[in-house]
Amino acid sequence: MKIEEIHEKGKWPILVGGTHYYLQSLLFQNTTMSIDKDISPEHSILSSPTSEMFSFLQSVDPEEAARLHPYDRRKIQRRVELYLQTGRPASQIFKQQKESTTRWDTLIFWIWSDRTTLNERLDNRVDNMITEDIETECRELYQVAQETNASTIQGVFQAIGTLPLILD
Repeated sequence: MKIEEIHEKGKWPILVGGTHYYLQSLLFQNTTMSIDKDISPEHSILSSPTSEMFSFLQSVDPEEAARLHPYDRRKIQRRVELYLQTGRPASQIFKQQKESTTRWDTLIFWIWSDRTTLNERLDNRVDNMITEDIETECRELYQVAQETNASTIQGVFQAIGTLPLILD
């Protein structure tokens, strides 16, 4: 990894930008990423309706279930998968991760913004995305997904505005 190469030279890397998820996976040992994806077929709960999967999650991990919207299938399914793969509730795994230390000595500067100012900036950003023709971009991404293995670019479909435009 490039960060380790920089450290070996006695220097400190400077990382700028990135989402919270990106920085978290980079700086902390993410135990949910290394879990074997194979889940035994007898776990039909993963192919059941979202409401049933959510009920199952409520029974095995009420703490995480309380944090999620009952129709957020993707997040519900991931937490159920974690439980089925590890036998431990996702809330317990996440707590353990939060208690872990960073991989390297780290200094983080977090930029804070007043909520009103931040909301205005986000609104302007979305307006600009629409002005710059995000619909065409989303349709092109969807076409690429159809022509290739969509699972390799799955994350892009979580981008702001992508899913509603594709479903129209």
